[in-house]
Amino acid sequence: MFPARLAVAALSAAAFSTAVCAGERYGRLTVDVLIDGPGQSRAGPDHATYVTAQSVHMAFTLLASSAGDAIHYSPTNACNGEFAATIDDSVAGLFVDGGEMRQFAGRTTARVKGDALQVSTMCRGTVTIDRAGKLSARLALPRIDGHVVNTEAGRVVYASRSEVLIDQQAWKWAVAQLQGAARGGVQRTVLKVPAGGTMGGKGEHQLNVQVRWAFAPK
Repeated sequence: MFPARLAVAALSAAAFSTAVCAGERYGRLTVDVLIDGPGQSRAGPDHATYVTAQSVHMAFTLLASSAGDAIHYSPTNACNGEFAATIDDSVAGLFVDGGEMRQFAGRTTARVKGDALQVSTMCRGTVTIDRAGKLSARLALPRIDGHVVNTEAGRVVYASRSEVLIDQQAWKWAVAQLQGAARGGVQRTVLKVPAGGTMGGKGEHQLNVQVRWAFAPK
């Protein structure tokens, strides 16, 4: 005879899958990440000050399918994606050159409103909702191109348009908050990471990180 507790579990799982799929054929995830903060490093008389200011916005629609005790939301052609990112990072300081102190500065900037390729990449993300209603998300961060300009004593020594990066430690922390999380919320932290750059000195960079997310049925 089929054990009563197994029968109840089977019926509960079936009801969970049926109810969620019926009411949530699609789901839309919105994520906003803010990263900012100062840093300093020093190597003998050489020293530098850093400022980080970054943001990412992404929103995309996913298609629901049930699998046992979880609901999986997978990429769909009806993604209706939104992607935007800004980067405004800078460094300035002094270094010794031939016995003289010379000023240097660098700036990395990007202001992106997602093109077709970036949106397509972002829309590869997925979401899983477990039986307890907890969300786990996998995010696909598109490539971001921006401008990098370095100067010495006020003279441009390097300038290019190339790929620029969202701070990887901050991004990793933000994504981790969307594992086993509520369907919506906000989390904040302060990360203290080594700062040294090309000077080879020692220092610390303080990053204030905030992630806000919401997942809603459609």
